[in-house]
Amino acid sequence: MLFCRLKVKPTDSQQAGVSPALVSPLAGFPHLWAMVVSFVLYPICASGLLTSIAGPEIGLVAAGLSWVMAIHLIFGVGWMAFQGSWRVLIAGGLAGTAAMVTSALATSSWMPLGQWIIILAGGTIFGRRLAVGERPLAAFIKVGVFVAAFMVAQLLLIWPELYTIMQTMTSDLVTDSEGYFRKMGYGADAVTQSVEQTRIVMNTIVRLLPSLMIMSVLSQLAVGFLILMRLLSQRVGYLVAPPFVAWKTPFLLAPAVIVAAALRFVGVESAAFIGDNILALLAVCYCIGGLALMEFYLVRARFGRVAKSLFYIALFFTQVMGLAVTALMGFIDSFVDFRARRAAAEQM
Repeated sequence: MLFCRLKVKPTDSQQAGVSPALVSPLAGFPHLWAMVVSFVLYPICASGLLTSIAGPEIGLVAAGLSWVMAIHLIFGVGWMAFQGSWRVLIAGGLAGTAAMVTSALATSSWMPLGQWIIILAGGTIFGRRLAVGERPLAAFIKVGVFVAAFMVAQLLLIWPELYTIMQTMTSDLVTDSEGYFRKMGYGADAVTQSVEQTRIVMNTIVRLLPSLMIMSVLSQLAVGFLILMRLLSQRVGYLVAPPFVAWKTPFLLAPAVIVAAALRFVGVESAAFIGDNILALLAVCYCIGGLALMEFYLVRARFGRVAKSLFYIALFFTQVMGLAVTALMGFIDSFVDFRARRAAAEQM
């Protein structure tokens, strides 16, 4: 969805000159009752209230359920916004907001409220942009800009405290790992090397925490939007998305790469910090484009499922090197477009 050219298939109502948002609100929406349940239960599960009441085991289960319900809400809100079902959407949003605020007051944790706002606003923006005929890529970019801006604003408020907590956790983990490595029978040099590697990994995670948090939310939105598009295709016949092999990272991300790379070398630590997080976000986009390009050539080479599975397993074990090569392929393909060149060559 994020990296492809979408084909739009008009519905009967569109051919008659009627906006899809005006046709049968909630028509074809599956399991509306489940959406109502998610509107109420998601705030309770996501807020951590069950952890404080029933203990960490129940809290862990609630966290898993909240992740699934978030995706359910994302495509459900998008569907309602697409169809213009504002009464149901507003009623559910207000009920969920009341439950979220109540849970936040009980747990003194307000971060989940931000996630709730992103679900409601992101799903509404995406659904409405599709309803007026906008391409899914452009709609998702607008949602992504909103999410990034909103989460950056959130992080600015809590970053000093969050950074201190993460640094303390890193220090404790490094100290514990040293004792663990010694119990495992590691020699003094091996312990020192392993502890240093652990420290590097944890410091990298802390440094890239903003981009990791944004990627986590965007991944949920992307899954929810993909389900929404599939639902629209099946129930409304409105969108037909091409296969994964046709996905391509848009060239418009290239200027962001240049800006982020420049920030890394201006000699100011805060600028380098921002540049690192931007590059981490862009790397994921280019990796998806690179994987689509790999899949294209594997299909053209007639690799079977077993052979492709072995290829991707081997790619996984290349770790950072494989990640860098995949991202580089996606970056080059964003302006070279290997698949279009191959198609043109075959037609000659």
